[in-house]
Amino acid sequence: MTRGRVVYLVVLLLVLSQPFARHSLFANADEFDDERYAYDEDDDAVDDDEIPAGDDGDVVALTAATFSQALNDHKHLLVEFYAPWCGHCRALAPEYRAAAATLKELGVLLAKVDATKETELADKYGVEGYPTILFATDGEFQPFGAGRTSAQIVGWVKRKLGLGVTTVLPSDIPKVASLLEHSAATAVAFVPALNTPEAAAFNEAARDTDGVEFVITTHADVAAAFGLPAGKPPVLAVVKKEEERFVAFEGEYSKEAITSFLDANRLPLLLTYTEETSASIFSSHIPRQVLLFASDSAFQELSPALLAAARQFKGQAMFVYVNSSDPESQPVQEYFGADLSTTAIVGFIMGGGEDPAVPAAGLKYRMSDYPTADNIKAFTQSFIDGRLKPFFKSQPLPEENDGPVTVVVGDSFEQIVLDDTRDVLLEVYAPWCGHCQQLEPTYKRLAERFSVVQSVVIAKMDGTANEYPGLEVEGFPTIVFYPAGKKADPVKVQARKVKQFVQAIRDNASTHFDLEPSPEDDQEEEIGEEEGQMDDGEMDEGRTERAEEEEMGYDGMEGDGEDEAFDEQFHDEPLHDDEL
Repeated sequence: MTRGRVVYLVVLLLVLSQPFARHSLFANADEFDDERYAYDEDDDAVDDDEIPAGDDGDVVALTAATFSQALNDHKHLLVEFYAPWCGHCRALAPEYRAAAATLKELGVLLAKVDATKETELADKYGVEGYPTILFATDGEFQPFGAGRTSAQIVGWVKRKLGLGVTTVLPSDIPKVASLLEHSAATAVAFVPALNTPEAAAFNEAARDTDGVEFVITTHADVAAAFGLPAGKPPVLAVVKKEEERFVAFEGEYSKEAITSFLDANRLPLLLTYTEETSASIFSSHIPRQVLLFASDSAFQELSPALLAAARQFKGQAMFVYVNSSDPESQPVQEYFGADLSTTAIVGFIMGGGEDPAVPAAGLKYRMSDYPTADNIKAFTQSFIDGRLKPFFKSQPLPEENDGPVTVVVGDSFEQIVLDDTRDVLLEVYAPWCGHCQQLEPTYKRLAERFSVVQSVVIAKMDGTANEYPGLEVEGFPTIVFYPAGKKADPVKVQARKVKQFVQAIRDNASTHFDLEPSPEDDQEEEIGEEEGQMDDGEMDEGRTERAEEEEMGYDGMEGDGEDEAFDEQFHDEPLHDDEL
């Protein structure tokens, strides 16, 4: 999996799963409830008692001093990077402890690291949100990709240990119906013996495939109980709880072929987005998604047309229904710019990995025609063929824009920010971001200072509601300076006071300007700390904001996001000043 896809998965997960981002732009997650748009200062006020020390059961707390030794001493290690103030981390804690008690019997150590204290360790392992869970085998890490219950954690780890396949005997036949009822997708292998190459390939595929129950048998009557057709082994199929009940495997019995088959067939033809299904959606290797945003009544009318397209393009695109009436889906709708009052179909690129035929992750495409079966099929075919123009969100142009800070929207970005005759400082913010709110009076004073300098524009843009091709926002606030005549080489600005901003603009402006010193600037340096402004330490350790929108990746929803991918890596994240 490429870095670009991983990053975007995290982002998506962030947005969809709604945790807190560690750095900032898609704050991966919890900032998406009704609490999500209001900065809660209590998050930062919570003390370390939020995750009680001494009540960790079999979970071992690691630091930079003990981390390497734990890796050396344990072949298998599952580690959670958390923040004491993170709500998702607190909710996960009892499930994580329960999983630790079970998995210690298999020789797996479950550990946790306070990423707000062990910042270098968190940076080393690419922690972008909280909690981030990683699994190590012989020191090699991979992202955790399952749910948040102890059973899901245990089941996922068992699969990675090669213990995820259940052998079913004739005496177990009475239990088959119950097993199928409780599993959304079951992969069933009928093999001549458990030591055959076919059985080995099946077991290897189980290690790398999430969201599927794996069973294997050497008995024809057991195979028949699962619905497999009569015949000589090997026989492999996926049995699902949906209209497409049974899918037979017809390829070569290799790990790669079986994994590809399962990834294409483990999910329903038409999947409804929920918190529970988001991880499966975002972890799929199918790079293209076609999403229907509609009310429940509209979905009932359109589902036959969507199912017809899903059958035709199975394996090429994943079809997802997002209930626009469900409050849980609001972050997803906001990320895609879907109007809550209308029905919309959107194509989305999750990332093509190494496939050069697949565009970059994160691109969105909107269908303009009425969603009939033929129109949906035509849209999907054009989407797959790369014949659609990407869609970028934009708020309406402001009716008045004569304040000290110039308001930029997606549709005015080129006209204002990329105006080659002027130097432009742009703040990309989020309405719910506490640090953006804290910066606002400083930024306004800066704009008032520069109101007499015609060559410089001080601007801002709501990054949750506006996009522009090529604009990379990794956190809120993100502040970028676009010099006149050099718009292709913008400069990220790290500043928190008017005097610092003025100096940054002087250092990078293409056009010389005269600006008289202001006594208020020096006064600001003296009293800034008293007024509660962010000090350098706060900026280094991060704030508690991250762009939820991008987290969606649907995110997301990587980040970071998973993401990951998706929903299961909720990320609560503070901002680092290198993201400003």
